[in-house]
Amino acid sequence: MVRAMAEHVRPKDVEAVIVDVVRPKDAWARQAEKLSDGGLVGAALLAEVRAVGNGEPAARLEGWLREKVQPKAGDEPTRTTDEALAAVAKMKRFDDASTEKMIARLLDGVLAGGRASVLFREAASVLHDMGDDVAAFDVVRGARAIAAKDDPARVTTDILLVTLLFERGRWAEARDVLADVPAPQRTSLATRLAVLSQAFAFRAADYLSGDPDDDAKVSPLSLEDAQAGVRSMARRIDDVRALLAADASDASWLPNVDALLANTGKALPDNDSELPEGFTDRVFVLRNEWNRLSWALAALGATKVVMPIAIVRPRCAMDFVDDFMAARHDLLCDLAEGNAPKAETELDQQILGATWGGTPLRDLDADLARLWADETEAGLAGLRWALGQTPSPWSAEP
Repeated sequence: MVRAMAEHVRPKDVEAVIVDVVRPKDAWARQAEKLSDGGLVGAALLAEVRAVGNGEPAARLEGWLREKVQPKAGDEPTRTTDEALAAVAKMKRFDDASTEKMIARLLDGVLAGGRASVLFREAASVLHDMGDDVAAFDVVRGARAIAAKDDPARVTTDILLVTLLFERGRWAEARDVLADVPAPQRTSLATRLAVLSQAFAFRAADYLSGDPDDDAKVSPLSLEDAQAGVRSMARRIDDVRALLAADASDASWLPNVDALLANTGKALPDNDSELPEGFTDRVFVLRNEWNRLSWALAALGATKVVMPIAIVRPRCAMDFVDDFMAARHDLLCDLAEGNAPKAETELDQQILGATWGGTPLRDLDADLARLWADETEAGLAGLRWALGQTPSPWSAEP
């Protein structure tokens, strides 16, 4: 039981509670009790939030908040909350505070009767900004557990939680949380989730039904050169996959290209561009590389992801696919630059209605448009390389 309310939380008191490590709920609950017995109320509350974030029932946390937090009436809780948020925002703006100092100030706000769920959510945001995502994940889940479902402020808690679930590849949980987010805020995140969680199927399959198109051009590459390019693209995919698998709670959704790497042989120079640090950013890179490989294989005549054993006529005219993807790329670049897409042809008009993650191209925000443009450009690069138009699958330009 918490014995007494501390007047101020000292930064050093929270050091052991914001460590970026995974611990079970029982461990955090025991730490909360120990801090409570030592009179460190603010730190005890935060440790209990982490326990709740890991599955501990919220009853004890809610009881402590009722018993040991200074009661406020009327507008006072909101005013106290706003003061704490403003103080932390000022610290961030002038970059003159440690994580511990910002968390301590937020806990002061909790103890003074501020809105606990909002202030704990901001603590999670501070931890996330500082790269302490394990701690942030615990705290935001704890904050959500004590937030009223009809509280408008819970939306920002849900959005932060979805972001952190994205960073773990926990698509099903993110989908469940998004169901509680109102439509205006949900649309962009839902589109992003739909793309991130899409299965790694052969991307060109929808265009390759039926018999080969007699007008389709056969790749001029030798079989050795074609296999070298496929091997290089597969190696890039495997490298990105390994990084993601190390951080994902479940790696079963990631593509496996071992069959393309089974035999050593000639390979093209690697794509040595640096990979981003964030998990979701790397997932988008992986999807770009998968699109690149899929369209290269399609142009080589393949109908699934497999190492070519012969160069055959594609099942559709790749010149048309090139025109289509190039037109889509141009429209997406318009959107990414904040401009209305310039639909100058009938093909452009058709493309405007194409969807990505369930959202029509014309309705994508600038960030999503940029991501789809990057994926489209990667597909173009793979296709044009396979058609002998570029020397490398890493660039769509000759």
